[in-house]
Amino acid sequence: MDAKRTIYFNKIIDLSILSPKQQVMFKYFSEHPLATVNEIIDIIIRDNPNYASDPSWIMNWNKIPSQLERLQVLQHKGQRDCKSSLTKNRKKAKTWDITYSDPKKIKKLNRVQGLLLNQAKNACMLAVEIHNKPKLGFKTESFITLMINAWTKLLHAYLSVEKIDYHYAEIVDKQKKTWDFKKCVTEADKIKPISAAVKANLEFFRLLRNKVEHSYLDMDIDGEVFPECQALLYNFETFVVENFGYEFSLNESLVFSLQFSTLRDEVQMKALNRQSQVRKSDILKFIDDYRTQLNSDIAPAQEYSIRLIAMPQIDNTGRKGLGVEFVNWSSLSEEQRSNVEKLYGIVKNKTVSVSNLNKLKPGEAILKISKEIGKSFNQHNFQIV
Repeated sequence: MDAKRTIYFNKIIDLSILSPKQQVMFKYFSEHPLATVNEIIDIIIRDNPNYASDPSWIMNWNKIPSQLERLQVLQHKGQRDCKSSLTKNRKKAKTWDITYSDPKKIKKLNRVQGLLLNQAKNACMLAVEIHNKPKLGFKTESFITLMINAWTKLLHAYLSVEKIDYHYAEIVDKQKKTWDFKKCVTEADKIKPISAAVKANLEFFRLLRNKVEHSYLDMDIDGEVFPECQALLYNFETFVVENFGYEFSLNESLVFSLQFSTLRDEVQMKALNRQSQVRKSDILKFIDDYRTQLNSDIAPAQEYSIRLIAMPQIDNTGRKGLGVEFVNWSSLSEEQRSNVEKLYGIVKNKTVSVSNLNKLKPGEAILKISKEIGKSFNQHNFQIV
């Protein structure tokens, strides 16, 4: 890397606007001008063999150049045959190089934009906090309402940065009425297209929020919409990072909630399914109908719904690793998807010895003893021998 490139590289890194992955790829593009994405990935894996076996690192590499381009620190310079083991038949691909320009995201947000973004993040974190509280009723409904508010504030901040007036002409309480959530999504999509899966997820919660606010819900929906809730949160974080910069992300503030539920056996699962059929309500019909009408490309997308499999770690090789890790299904290769699907075949119920299993509780034992001996008997009569 020559002196000019080194100075620019260090300047961008010092600004702390890039995620760890973005920093790695920006470094390699700085060292290898006019390279393609797959060529850079080849070099990264060659220099860092551990990345090849780490799903969290090999995912979404191909998206990073576009993210760096939006930050105005990287630009594509043409096309040529890609000389990479990851590209079949030397397919033509974009070549990239650094720009030497000031990053787009380092410009300061004005007071209103900063306030809106801060309110959006606070609403999001409050939604997660409520959703993760044990034994709290109405928490998913509260999560949905707060997340729609968080998204609305976030889109107001984004539209303001893009010089779009997000107000109606209508005056309410002596001030202009701001655009509602649906209008914000529509206008933001015109500036930079939002993926179909993300829009489907947002529309699902817009309609569900309306039912929460204006209808009587006769059942708990916590377990019914958890996959969509997780995707809604994932999409929020992604939108913040892509449009405001990594320094505004929430991933350092959020943790995964701990689960109290144990593994259910086949009988329990059948009972839950029967109960679900009995409790079929308008809200469940809406959820089922919405999912059914989704395009086959949208329904399995992680941006619409994230379904998690919780498994105990059975080895001790990752003592310092994260306890939970997201895998983006959309970016997995066919071989990786096949390996993940094999997990379904190896998960079995495990019988664990339980103290006092199938034995009487103290109160039950006292009643039986009293009945057998024909006179009063209580805990004070127990003798330790």
